[in-house]
Amino acid sequence: MEKSQIVIEQQQIESLDLLDFFKVLGRGLWLILLCTALFGGIAFGATYLIKQEWKAEAYIDQPTTVEIGNYYALFSTYKLVSGNAIDTSVQDKKALLDNDAQIIEGAYQEMKRQLTSYDTRRQFWLNTDYYKQQLTDDSKKDTDLLEKLIANTRFAEGNQAKKLPARITLQLDNPKQATELLTAFMEVANVAAREALYRDLVVKWQTLFNQTNS
Repeated sequence: MEKSQIVIEQQQIESLDLLDFFKVLGRGLWLILLCTALFGGIAFGATYLIKQEWKAEAYIDQPTTVEIGNYYALFSTYKLVSGNAIDTSVQDKKALLDNDAQIIEGAYQEMKRQLTSYDTRRQFWLNTDYYKQQLTDDSKKDTDLLEKLIANTRFAEGNQAKKLPARITLQLDNPKQATELLTAFMEVANVAAREALYRDLVVKWQTLFNQTNS
């Protein structure tokens, strides 16, 4: 009898211990599920808190003589009148190519100057509806936004060794607007480069006329 009682008591104790274990496990399981749901909710909510941004990119390459058209003709005429023209009768193709390359490189460098110019980028963003529509009564916030837009408009030099072209990128929170505004900025930079090149050419012509008349 004593042995059977001991066995029964041990079984009861083991049953109680096992039952208590499942109760504890059950309480722990709810805690685990609660924590999982909580962290899952935080992660899900974070996707809405983190602002997505998109990058538009355009490659920049040297223009051709056709693309700079009128400027090329005027600059070549200036070199002819100033006595720096190439004698085409000699048929020195290398010299002709060097002359073309000099004019094209000058135009390309001016375009890059405008794309990287802080003033050009700042003036562009000040005139955009994108910036104007986000203005507040807080001058600091408005200035911070403007500086961010300027910083997000980046020019990167190319690498001939790696066959990587130069490029201009714009990072915004809307892919469509990023593409449209990058295109608009390139047009503004192109106009600014053209105006700068013509101003420089006008100065060259004026200097030449003054030298001729003196």
